[in-house]
Amino acid sequence: MKCWIKGKISLIYLFWALMILLVGLLLVEQTKFAEPTAYYKEQIRAAQLMKSSLEVIKEERLKIGIPLDIGLDPNQTGIIGEEYTELTTTLGNLEAKRTSTNPAFAALLVKYFKEANLKKEIPLPLVLAVPSLD
Repeated sequence: MKCWIKGKISLIYLFWALMILLVGLLLVEQTKFAEPTAYYKEQIRAAQLMKSSLEVIKEERLKIGIPLDIGLDPNQTGIIGEEYTELTTTLGNLEAKRTSTNPAFAALLVKYFKEANLKKEIPLPLVLAVPSLD
């Protein structure tokens, strides 16, 4: 019984292909850079504000005796709860709701609002099924 079939490509060619790949990977990793946006500080402030807001909501929720459901809210944000109450519904995708509770999402919204050239003075009605965006 034959378990191995001899390849048609020489091992030396595979070795050199691997070396080229590794050199290319090293080159890409060493030369990459992140250029902050013109509104980077606003993005940082938005993320920090969301993080502190989530902490306050979580503390208040626990203080009044509403437990966190680790199954629904594994990040323990305090804003994802029972499926259907007077305040919450099942509308929307749970993974999308969890994604929107990440403070970095607030920074992303700042980027989108800036790119859309929205002004602070213009009221923006948001009626969404995503908890952190309401």
